[in-house]
Amino acid sequence: MFTANDLAALGGTRDRLRRSDITILGPGIYANDNRDFTESELARALCAKYPHLVLSGVNAARVHEMPLPPQLSTWEPAAPMSFVTPLKAARPNPLIDVHFSRIDEHEIRTLTNGEHRLRIMSRVRTWLDLASIVPLDYLVAAGDALVRVPRSTLEFGRTAPYATLAELETAVAAYPGLPGICRARRALELIRVGSDSAQETRARLAMVFAGLKEPSLNVPIHDARGRIVCAPDFWWEREGVVGEYDGEYHRKIDAIEQDRAKDFFYADRGLEVFRLHVRDLPVLPVKAPDDVVARALANSRAASIAKRALRRRVKVVCSPTRR
Repeated sequence: MFTANDLAALGGTRDRLRRSDITILGPGIYANDNRDFTESELARALCAKYPHLVLSGVNAARVHEMPLPPQLSTWEPAAPMSFVTPLKAARPNPLIDVHFSRIDEHEIRTLTNGEHRLRIMSRVRTWLDLASIVPLDYLVAAGDALVRVPRSTLEFGRTAPYATLAELETAVAAYPGLPGICRARRALELIRVGSDSAQETRARLAMVFAGLKEPSLNVPIHDARGRIVCAPDFWWEREGVVGEYDGEYHRKIDAIEQDRAKDFFYADRGLEVFRLHVRDLPVLPVKAPDDVVARALANSRAASIAKRALRRRVKVVCSPTRR
């Protein structure tokens, strides 16, 4: 991935651009047919050609590795990339979907890798922009991912969350007229610290929308010696119920053995356990209204499984003592 200026800087000539192994992607943007290029590489090349552009929207979310609905999680190279710029004199380019807006410098991040720098909207501002693009459940999931405290066993070198709830609140308050701001406000009320994945967030929302008591999220449980044995995805300590969401990782042999060991530990403590899987949650249209999302999650199999587990436990706790 390179620009005409890159070629000139390396001493190349225009004749090189006419060879069969070079593809013209757009005005002044070229790719070598011998290797695939990534979304981030194309964005960097476009930023090199148009320094006033800032990557935004779904493209920024993917580069930031923020959770998105399945329909938006994969980059389509043929689709124009979303950029924002304060300049209304920007030249048209089939590779670019340009939005004109005032940009505050504190909302821009610069990522450096190789020759080109990538100007990209911050994670907080990207989350706010997603409010007009993704449904409520995934907007909450993206927020959960930002405020999540990293685990030393899963992340290396990062100890602080990408953002705080206060920072998200400030962003929402700063743009009262932004498209999707009502959804952002509602999502802000539903964001919690503790979820490790988008599907964990959606499972929690299913329980909330079904009227169940909110569980604690990934809180460590210790054994008699004070050692951390597990941290269930969902825990109702008073009721004695734990829930686990089993994603793709849990299909591996090592994970299966770990899950069995945890289940034995839960059983020894007299806890009610339920497990959720991806098919227990609905797949919804990207443009699904908030009320449709809430209703679908409340009526999902995930909500029913959690509800039955809590009801069974309440019956056990409240049943009269036999004589």
